[in-house]
Amino acid sequence: MIRRTLSVLNNELGRVMASDKFDIKKAHKAFYSAERDFQLVDVPELRYLTVDGRGNPNISPEYTAALETLYGVAYAVKFDSKNSLDRDFVVGPLEGLWRAEDPTTFTRGDKGSWEWTMMISQPDWITDDMVSAGSEKAASKKDACDRQAGVSSPYGGTVSSDPSYRLI
Repeated sequence: MIRRTLSVLNNELGRVMASDKFDIKKAHKAFYSAERDFQLVDVPELRYLTVDGRGNPNISPEYTAALETLYGVAYAVKFDSKNSLDRDFVVGPLEGLWRAEDPTTFTRGDKGSWEWTMMISQPDWITDDMVSAGSEKAASKKDACDRQAGVSSPYGGTVSSDPSYRLI
């Protein structure tokens, strides 16, 4: 009887804790859900992990490496937050800013000339120190995987020394 009661309580506690996970898409639903008609929304200041680059995102090895690194850092920060602060969150969706020196490259489809900033939002309690630690952890895991597979990283295996990875 006591074991059954404890089991029920543990299951209920698990459900409650799972619902406490921060999700940017739910917290700011107006930003992440499409409406039938255009709407004007006020976007507050948000923090992002970002990486900048250039080239065709469909074929550029730099773009692929940038996304692998960006997600590696995002998940390292997420688990650090969960383990050290007991605050969990859903890793946000990938967002991007696209630009070019010559705007006609978009209409011509010249993706090789595109410049991009890829971004993943972070909750407001994430600190610069947590991002630095997450960057180092992601880089060390990537280095270990690359050594095992015999692959070299276009970023030299270190994320934290590359100023294009930042929390904004």
